[in-house]
Parts: sequence; C-alpha cells; structure tokens
Amino acid sequence: MLLTATISMTAASQVTNNENQVNGEFFDIESEINLVPATTEEEEPNSTPPNVERSFREIANPTSWEYKLRNRLVPLINEAKRSKYSTGICVYDLTGDSVLFQFNAQKRMRPASNQKLLTSITALDQLGKEGEYTTSVYVKGHISNDRVMRVSERHVTEEYYSESEGTMLTSDVIVYDTTYVFKDVLHGNIYVKGTFDPLFTTEDLHELSLAIGKLPFEDLDGELIGDVSMKDSVVFGKGWCWDDMPSYYVPWLSPLLFNEGIRLKPKSDVYMKNPDTYFLDNLVADLREKGKYILNEQVRLSFTPTDADQGREIYRKTHTISDVLTRMLKKSNNQFAESMFYLVGYNKGQVGHPTTADDCAARIMDVMRKAECRDVEDTEIADGSGLSLYNYVTPENEVMLLRYAYNNKHIFDPLYENLPIAGVDGTLSSRMKTGAAYKNVRAKTGTVKGVATLAGYLRASNGNMLAFAIMNNGVSTSTVGRNFQDKVCQALAK
Repeated sequence: MLLTATISMTAASQVTNNENQVNGEFFDIESEINLVPATTEEEEPNSTPPNVERSFREIANPTSWEYKLRNRLVPLINEAKRSKYSTGICVYDLTGDSVLFQFNAQKRMRPASNQKLLTSITALDQLGKEGEYTTSVYVKGHISNDRVMRVSERHVTEEYYSESEGTMLTSDVIVYDTTYVFKDVLHGNIYVKGTFDPLFTTEDLHELSLAIGKLPFEDLDGELIGDVSMKDSVVFGKGWCWDDMPSYYVPWLSPLLFNEGIRLKPKSDVYMKNPDTYFLDNLVADLREKGKYILNEQVRLSFTPTDADQGREIYRKTHTISDVLTRMLKKSNNQFAESMFYLVGYNKGQVGHPTTADDCAARIMDVMRKAECRDVEDTEIADGSGLSLYNYVTPENEVMLLRYAYNNKHIFDPLYENLPIAGVDGTLSSRMKTGAAYKNVRAKTGTVKGVATLAGYLRASNGNMLAFAIMNNGVSTSTVGRNFQDKVCQALAK
C-alpha cells in the first residue's frame, strides 16, 4: 500500500449514514512527495478510504491558491513521513463546505487537551452558553426554643501525698460542669449542594456562611450535609498518570469546592486532597464564629442523593458555561474542563444517578453523531480535559465537530471567542507571532508526554474559513510537534 494525501478543489461534502462522501475532483500529489511502500503498520498513513475515492487530476492553473497550497504542503508531508513520530492532519474548507486536505485523517490518535474541544462543543450544544453551575443551601426542619444541657470544663490544681515520693505533689484535674440553658435549636438538616462550580471562591463561601448565619438558631439538632451526589465518588479520571497526582494541573474531581480546590500558601499553590471536606471544614469554622453550635460528628459528605431539594433554599450561587469557557480554553485549565464534562453528563439532574465518566462520554458521542462524524464507536472518551492516556479520536472527527460548531451560531460564537489566538493570548501567546498565521489562527493546543496537537480555525488568503486538526503522537518533545503544527498553519494561511 502506498502513502497518500489528498487535496480537493471545490468539492462539496455530503454525509450520509455517518460516512463522509466527498463529491468533486482531486489532484494527485503522490509523485510530488515520492511516496514509498510503508514498512510497518504504525508508519503507514491511511490511504483515501474507499467511500471517498474519486478520480485525481492536476490543477491546470499554477497561479491558483489550491496549486500554491499544494506546493507548500508537499514538503511538510515529506517531513512527516521521514519523522519517527505519527502525524494526522485534516483540513476542511468551511466556506466551500468541502474536505480540503487530509493525511492520516482517519487514524485514531491521542488528542491531549484537544479533548477540551469535544467537551466544550458538546456543552454548548446540549446546555447552551447559559448552562448553569449551581452551589445551593437548603434547610429542612424547624426551629424551637429548647432547654439544652451545656457541658463545660474547668482545669483545677489538686494536691495529694505521694507515698512513693514521700512528699506532697500537685496535678491538673479537669472538672466538668453541667448547666441547663434555653437555646434556639434547628431540628433538621442543612444541605450544601454543589454541581462542580470551578469559579466558586472564598468570597462566595463567606456569602454562603452568612446566609446560614442569618437563620435564628444557635444549636443544630441534625446534620450539616455536603451533598456531592452530582457525580460518583471517583476523584481522578480514568487513565490519569499516578505520578502526576496531586498537582496543580491534575484536579481532584468533586462537585463541592472553592478556589478550584487549591489552598493558597505563600509563594506556592498546593493542590488539596479532599477539597470537599476542606470546604465543609472552612464553612463550619466560619459558622462557629457566628455563634452556631455544630459538632464535628454532625458534619458529613453524602455521595448518594439526599432530600435537600425538599427543603427551603436559602442560598444559590450560579456561574455559566460562558463564564467557564475562557479559562478552560485560553489557559487549558483541566479543572474547568472536568467540571464541564460532568455538568454535561449530569444533564440538569436528568441522568438519575451520580454521574459517571461513561455518562459524560455518551453525551459527547451523541453530539459526534449529530456532527456526522465517522465511526463514532471507535472513539475513546475517558475524561473531559485530555489528561487521560485512554482518549483516542481521529483528526477527521475533530474537524467534523469544528464544522458542526461553525454551522451552529450558538456554539461557534462563544467557542471562537474563547479559543487562544496565535501570537496574542492563551496557550498560543508565544507561537506564530509572525507570518500569515499571526492573529489569524484560533485553536486549542494539546500537550501530554509524547503528544502535541492543535485544532481550530483560520482564514485562508482566498478569504475562506478553514477548520483544521493537526495531531502528532510519539514526539520526543512537545516542541517538535508544535514547530510542525506552526509550519502547517503558516502554509494554510499564506
């Protein structure tokens, strides 16, 4: 089998039964790149799939944009062939609605943080940019003025004769005193229920505490329950590397956290284990300062659904998907991506049980089918951020999702606005600072050990909007892949 790469001119892509059928004419660049038989399965890029095979021809006009683009891409494909890493590329002409270029486009590859594109497009499609994260407080019970026993302790010093020492000695003794007082007692439970809001801050926690503090009770005859039943109790994603944890970029997955689950210390950000427990510890300490008598044994987390919603809501804090997108995409924040992943799976509580990663993956695959992606069942979705080494997707299917987003304004507008801009901001601030790609490419980067990816949008010199995915797996360093991706983007934009 020979290695092939294809470029179409003005072909229109028609998709039926989840398979791309590209109608139109292509030209053959096989002779230009001196393709040779592959020696191994891994080294062999895909040939054009049978269902998109068409006749090939040379472009007659050497001054045309397509002809010049071909000549710019040929040496890059040769470079990819000679390299020791695997490369997959798919470029789609959104203006002409046609496949423009593909090389290994149907190869399954690890996306790294390109996975955040799948997560964000699905969230915008299913929940909209106004989809809400909520942190709420519910109170269920009644308050009455009760006679309450109070136990206090005193430290007193007593003298006694020690026969072994033959002298008088002193010792400290704790004396417990009991008294009865009348207190306003809340007979019932206080529930704090979270849906994984990554923007909930220390200031928000203080506001929550004030809302509880305004309730006219002094003692609690019941429990303070942190309802974290929005998701299962698995705190790390499938396929995450154990030696990365815990760290700033490997988040603890909990629906109840503040300051992203990070405790700030001088000159360092130390990632917190059990941020949900830390949340409750800080809340209880704050309530005690407000005169609320709550014992440690009255505080717990619930990983199973509670009857919180049957109580009276006294506090509600919301943030939207639109609020979360900027940090998630510009800075590639993994905590934000995982929160959106589980919000999608939770589906406003309609999932009916604590949300699992499989629930979230199923929602993404539903959108992939709507986007007319090919062989969706072959896609592996383990998490929402791309940290997992279990994620696999093809460059073509990434591009089909980008195409789907482009064709749906409610998805495209917030997505495009929040993607990093080449040479300007986010994870692309130091890349492509010159040339036609500068300020033109808007794309999501992806980096884990051995993987470098880039996918997004750019405007070609002929005015057409392009969607592209460039995936490099097996790179010795991320710089190798990034340099290759930047050259492809400059070639497409020139």
